[in-house]
Amino acid sequence: MTGKRSENTVSILLADAQRETHGSTAKLVPYKTLLTMTAAQYNLSKLQDKVVEMTATTNTFTESDFSSKEDGVMTQKQYELLQFVTDDVLQPTIGLLGIAGNILSLVVFSQPQVKMASSIRVYLRALCVIDLVFLIFNLYESMLELLTPVSPNTISMLQAFSKKYEQPFQKGLRGSSTFMVVIIAFERFFAISLPMSANKSCLKRYPYLPIALVLLFNFIFAIFFLVSFDPLELPDGSWAVIKTTIGKSDFLRVYGIIAEVSYLLIPMALVSIFNVCTVCKLYVAKRKRQHMTSTPSLSNNTQASRMLLGVALLFNVCILPSFVVGFIQLIHPSWRQVAKQRLLLRSCFSVARLLSRLSSSANFFVYVMTSQKFCNALTGIVRKKARHKASNSESTSLNSLAKY
Repeated sequence: MTGKRSENTVSILLADAQRETHGSTAKLVPYKTLLTMTAAQYNLSKLQDKVVEMTATTNTFTESDFSSKEDGVMTQKQYELLQFVTDDVLQPTIGLLGIAGNILSLVVFSQPQVKMASSIRVYLRALCVIDLVFLIFNLYESMLELLTPVSPNTISMLQAFSKKYEQPFQKGLRGSSTFMVVIIAFERFFAISLPMSANKSCLKRYPYLPIALVLLFNFIFAIFFLVSFDPLELPDGSWAVIKTTIGKSDFLRVYGIIAEVSYLLIPMALVSIFNVCTVCKLYVAKRKRQHMTSTPSLSNNTQASRMLLGVALLFNVCILPSFVVGFIQLIHPSWRQVAKQRLLLRSCFSVARLLSRLSSSANFFVYVMTSQKFCNALTGIVRKKARHKASNSESTSLNSLAKY
């Protein structure tokens, strides 16, 4: 792993400093200069501060951090097993299933036989595309992790540049997906509460406008992450990521808190509020229909609302653990290193990250379970493709017979 190679380099520097430094004092110089000079020219404490900084930015930990001798409830072997299951097995599997599911959902929502409001179909297609690209980037990161033993230095270089250039784009997609769920929840609530006004609103008449605004806002906000880190080649040929001047200041921490609140907490609250109001409105409408007819049936509007409520519920369930863990890490950055139960806490972080991936992957299964019209449209597409394939093979057979 890239982190282990960085730790080996750091250990060598520390060992040299301990053998050759004899109490002399030295001023701290830029990090690039450090790579061209011997460790003996620096005070050991200064070098240790640099090591801690580099370790924190590359998300690496020494073996002592994962010692099974701690009194925690999780041992090193249990931690490694859980990391293997979540990072090496479940994340790639969920990513592949999510990519396939979003492609199928995009195809279904592009079919005219899916009887939904045109604006909802546009929003759902946009959500599918955003989640699809987001999962592709996540799958790329998982593949880099799996390919690390093949070419460690090359993979570490790709990971370092990925953190600087790909992760801001990924964060923009994650935020865009989050706010698309908010827009969908609000549109349903607005359409059910004030149907006449909703038909005249920009959400209904110009659905691409809020989509464009969401994408623009989130990608501009994610650019600040781009200027906070720089990739750097280490003496052993591996690569690490260091913080820039902006990253070393309190700006990055404040930025992270704002991102957690605006990307997770506020959307969760808004989606929950709109969902509760929508459920109440649907319940009242159902009671009125029961008084008007003895055999009430689900309308298209009700089925669409039920499907979108399932998407919103999945969103809240998957995002809440990620918000809790991420916010605690921002408030107390060293909590995963100094806490007595650090292995368990790091495992919670891995599970929360897995759930955030699941929120972009499982929408297809929510559509299948909550919407009969979606299932009918999907079945119709499959049958149409099967008939087309059968007719092509039949025509091919006839042409072959005609030649004889």
